[in-house]
Amino acid sequence: MTMDQKIIDLYDEFTHGGMSRRHFLDRLAVVAGSTMAALALLPVLENNYAFAQTIADGDSRLKTGRVEYDAGGTQIAGYLGGTTAARPGPFPPLSS
Repeated sequence: MTMDQKIIDLYDEFTHGGMSRRHFLDRLAVVAGSTMAALALLPVLENNYAFAQTIADGDSRLKTGRVEYDAGGTQIAGYLGGTTAARPGPFPPLSS
């Protein structure tokens, strides 16, 4: 299925540009030809996070685990996850 680039651009403007949902639906109805067509397009446009990529347990590129440290006399505990590969920026990779 091919989506008209105008519809994709409009959805991008809606999700990243601060457009109200009502204004988005009004404009989508014009581009799609009718309100019913616009409403039929919504499930196709919206993200389905259930299909998002997941990382397998034991992926060697990641290191995860519980950490504990003292912060001014208070014991802090949490779960830390990060990459084991070198990357640009101020944060070094997690060591083994």
